[in-house]
Amino acid sequence: MKREGPLNMVARRDYSLTGPSPVSVFGDRMKLMIPGGLPRGMTRDE
Repeated sequence: MKREGPLNMVARRDYSLTGPSPVSVFGDRMKLMIPGGLPRGMTRDE
């Protein structure tokens, strides 16, 4: 397994938000969810 995904999940998480960081494991991949959002003042279009 590559280390980049779990490392990014820990490094980029917004720790001011409470709750879990869900991890789903499938036969061919893992799905890591990182709580948080865009930095304040930034839009999706940017």
